[in-house]
Amino acid sequence: MKKSKKALLLLLSIFSIVAIATSLTIAWFSAQDTATNIATMGNLDVEVTESSTEPDAVITENGITYTDPRMPGDSLSKVIRAVNTGNQDLYIRFVVTKAWYDADTGLVAPGTDPSFIELLNIDASKYVVVTEGNTTYYYLKAPLAAGATDMLFDSFKIAEATTNAHIGLQARIIVATDAVQYDHGVDAVAAQGWHVHVDAITLELTSN
Repeated sequence: MKKSKKALLLLLSIFSIVAIATSLTIAWFSAQDTATNIATMGNLDVEVTESSTEPDAVITENGITYTDPRMPGDSLSKVIRAVNTGNQDLYIRFVVTKAWYDADTGLVAPGTDPSFIELLNIDASKYVVVTEGNTTYYYLKAPLAAGATDMLFDSFKIAEATTNAHIGLQARIIVATDAVQYDHGVDAVAAQGWHVHVDAITLELTSN
């Protein structure tokens, strides 16, 4: 069957401030599920930042919206970073969930495939990567020093194979960041129930 070349209209937004479950597209959630993208535990501070070089990217206090229609195969600039704004070294992880949503119902659209939303230019060598269903955990192996920044990805792509069932839907990438202190990190990581353990100073996958 001949594949349609209809434009895939993506209603894409990124929250850099508000982190609540709404019908907008990409949301940031802190480790404490607060209404901002700042996770504060004592004097541990982690901030998620985003930026884009797309000419149609409209930036508001609620994030970035791409106003032009997109076709399967198109890539969009989207730089996602975690910044250690505190004064202690941290172990961090990104928790990424991808899904296609119906803008009218606010629900995940049936018969859709999250794998058509592809994150680009992730340096997998820096992370322990664990996937469970539609959620992927990226554990930064090395501690993130105070004042340092880690970039998870710099763009994403709507796959060429994306079907007509996805036309007009919202592509959502939901990213959570968790952090624990490097000092006493062995106990801190274990207490979080993460998929990893501390080996010397780096995070390594824990076998079941």
